[in-house]
Amino acid sequence: MTKTFKAVLLASIFAVFAIPASAARQERVQAKGKVFDVQGQPLAFATVALMAKDSTIVGGTSTDMEGAYVLEANAGSYTLVASMIGYRDLSLEVVLSAPVTELEEITLEDDSEMLEAAKVTEKVSLVEMKMDKIVMNVSQSAFAQTSNALDLVKKAPGVTIDKDGNIKLNGKSVSIWIDGRPSHMDGKSLENLLRSTSGTSIERFELMPNPSSKYDAQGQGGIINIKTKRNALAGFNGSLGGSAAGMYFKKPDVFEWNEDLWANLNYRGKKTNTFVNLYEGIYNMGMDFSTELELREPDFKQHTESFQNNSYRAFNVKLGNDWFINDKNILGVIATVPGSWNVMGGRKGEEYNGFTDQTLAGETARDLSSSLNNQKNLQGSANINYTHIFDPDRSAELTANLDWYRNASRDNNSISDRVVLEDESLGDIHEKVVANGSVLDIFSAKLDYQTVVWKNAMLETGAKWALSMTDNKMLKTETGLADNRNDFTYREQVAAAYVSLAKPFFDNKFTVKAGLRGEYTNSFGDWKSTGTSTPRSYFDLFPTVFLGYNHSENLMLNLSYTRRIQRPNYQNLNPAEEYVDAHSLVKGNPDLKPQYTNSVSASVMFFKHFSVAMGYDYTRDMFTQMPEYSVSGEQILTWANFGTNQMAYVNANISAFPIAKWLQWTLNLNALYSDNRNGELRNSNFIFAGYTDFSFILPKDWKIQIDGSYNTPMTWGYFKLSSMWSCNLGVKKTMLDNRLTISLDVDDIFRSSHQNMEIIGGDPNVIRAASTLKYYNQMVKIGVMWNFGQAQRTRYRKVGSLDETSRLGSGSLGGK
Repeated sequence: MTKTFKAVLLASIFAVFAIPASAARQERVQAKGKVFDVQGQPLAFATVALMAKDSTIVGGTSTDMEGAYVLEANAGSYTLVASMIGYRDLSLEVVLSAPVTELEEITLEDDSEMLEAAKVTEKVSLVEMKMDKIVMNVSQSAFAQTSNALDLVKKAPGVTIDKDGNIKLNGKSVSIWIDGRPSHMDGKSLENLLRSTSGTSIERFELMPNPSSKYDAQGQGGIINIKTKRNALAGFNGSLGGSAAGMYFKKPDVFEWNEDLWANLNYRGKKTNTFVNLYEGIYNMGMDFSTELELREPDFKQHTESFQNNSYRAFNVKLGNDWFINDKNILGVIATVPGSWNVMGGRKGEEYNGFTDQTLAGETARDLSSSLNNQKNLQGSANINYTHIFDPDRSAELTANLDWYRNASRDNNSISDRVVLEDESLGDIHEKVVANGSVLDIFSAKLDYQTVVWKNAMLETGAKWALSMTDNKMLKTETGLADNRNDFTYREQVAAAYVSLAKPFFDNKFTVKAGLRGEYTNSFGDWKSTGTSTPRSYFDLFPTVFLGYNHSENLMLNLSYTRRIQRPNYQNLNPAEEYVDAHSLVKGNPDLKPQYTNSVSASVMFFKHFSVAMGYDYTRDMFTQMPEYSVSGEQILTWANFGTNQMAYVNANISAFPIAKWLQWTLNLNALYSDNRNGELRNSNFIFAGYTDFSFILPKDWKIQIDGSYNTPMTWGYFKLSSMWSCNLGVKKTMLDNRLTISLDVDDIFRSSHQNMEIIGGDPNVIRAASTLKYYNQMVKIGVMWNFGQAQRTRYRKVGSLDETSRLGSGSLGGK
């Protein structure tokens, strides 16, 4: 065993288990430094150790995300050893004398020979708990092979997705980011985007319920950042793969099938790093949708049933390049072009896919209906980013971002129905067609600066400006009625600035971080069809405070306070109609105001695997949909500000607990009390949500994963939702030194994906209004992936800042 290997091994053990301080006390000093690669990029998670003359390890640690490390030892002379997989080890002689000794920078060179022979094994936990976030390492999941980003985000601790595609963290709406940049959509549109992102391209999810002032204040429940894989090793490498899935459902007599193909390619030279991600997918899912409606005046009852098959096609092209101009300047570009086609209708060859029974004053009539919804969506985005490093010793750097984003969508709803006459013949065709077109453009510019002040305090400050413009047009034609046109444009500017300071105290045991963000918003909604407009201008301050106590890796305490805003997504402001079925439609509201949330939370993490958090949130002007009903039985849901919501919660986590050498257990439990109030209605309830995962690490590179989730019934605004639960199975086998991976997954094992929704309050003329959704999404999936080139390791640059795109959204039924 060589000295270097011995040093690395002992230092790694030292980083996990604290060495007892029972030795005789001498003068203790600190050694600080940073580790970089040959391109001048910080190396995170590198191992750094201090070795005495007799080869005894006296201290060891790992570098942080900035490549920085801090070691403590007695004053004297040592050998400093730095090591990381994929790089050549480096040793140098150092003398520690001053209370704080600043050591010279360490540059590690690539070790290509070792990488070619190395066999990468899984050592990272599926779920890790950090001081300010929870990290789910998706690349360690057996489900990643055959899943897309939407499938995987559902498995993140505390995350739920309702039937409208709204993603929530601990029961609150969040902003979804990808690689430090906001996603391009919300609701169903975001659901489509995540479905067109391969799970194999994702490294991890970062769940941040209380982001700092550096991040946009948009997002009631914080941020979920989806980090994709980026390679940092020289040469050409990447992965190719695909999957196929299918299942037959006897009751609707349909065979649903999915398939996808993807490629993640990367080339890194001495001065450039180029990456290309390609995806093409086909997704099919059936859905039963039924509604019940009973009115007082007139004496009216209605029952509807329909089957809708969702046939989805998507592609996604993402490419980018970083130029390492020199050791202090980096220039990068990123471009993304996703697109999708989504057709919702009945079974192939079926003339009618639904029926409606209406009873008026004791007389019942039935009509048959067919609906076809054809959606096309094309997006484009570009980012130019520049980073200048002023002083690596102080982590002083400036990052600039310029962003552009466009989303163009067309939605054509065609609905026809015919009354069944007494002789069982069909009456005349009644038809309505709703055509919606929408274009959204966003321009954004952002500057971020950071530096170390007062020896160990981190100062961050920056400014941002964003301009959003939407143009929405609708044309509705209906048998026997005049054409109905809608023309709505919306323009919004947001200017923001922030400052944040974090400083440790008492030998880094205590950390205080405080920040303040100011945002000025100026918007103008022009409903040209009615000649009305909605100008709005407001300025808000968003303070954040974090207190942390880090006794050791076995005990961490945190307290936080944040204030956040949730602006309406652009589609929820658009008053155009969007039909869900023959008798249900959704409309936006130009007068919809932002909602504000104040959050206080406390958490404790102990023994690395366990954590408990509790908190309280107060939200005013909360979003919901206002239900209205016409005497003909048509259900109209209009976005509105409901009132206030108060939420208290307790969250408990067990993260990758080693029950045995071959079995790890992850458990996430959320208990929430929610109270919704407005001037005329109050509803409150207790909500419980849980997620669990068992990972079996078996010999010969086999891995089996079983997970499940459960949510109790809940109320939100005017809606009461039933419970939901699911269970999934994943099996993964790697071979040929991890070059080839084959997987088999079963989603929704027990076919439990269904939900009931009941409307409470609202229209006093309504006796009962309810709906039921049943999804046919059980699938058996087979996937294969081939890795080529050198072993992979990820890197991250803090670029991209297009937060406004996360508000695009789409009309949906019963949205939150």
